[in-house]
Amino acid sequence: MQQFQNALAGFRISLEQSPVPAVSYSRARQTLPRWVLATAALALMVVAPVYWNARQQRAAEQSKTDELLLERVNAGLSRTVPPSMEPLMQLISKEEQ
Repeated sequence: MQQFQNALAGFRISLEQSPVPAVSYSRARQTLPRWVLATAALALMVVAPVYWNARQQRAAEQSKTDELLLERVNAGLSRTVPPSMEPLMQLISKEEQ
């Protein structure tokens, strides 16, 4: 414990003898060069339509997938008997004829 206190005292003395110099910050406003802003604007004008088009295509594909799924569900619900009973129904309909 005494070694720790000695180390802290030594640190305190070294700070008192050579204080940390004050740091001055420049308050000047930093502006971006015009070519950087122009490049960013051009990139946005090119990327935005590409992104929008890709998003629309994904939405259209999802809509088609959803429509196919609903058709399959509707076909399954409109059956008169479950698929496992179809062979039996075919036998019954043959016997009736």
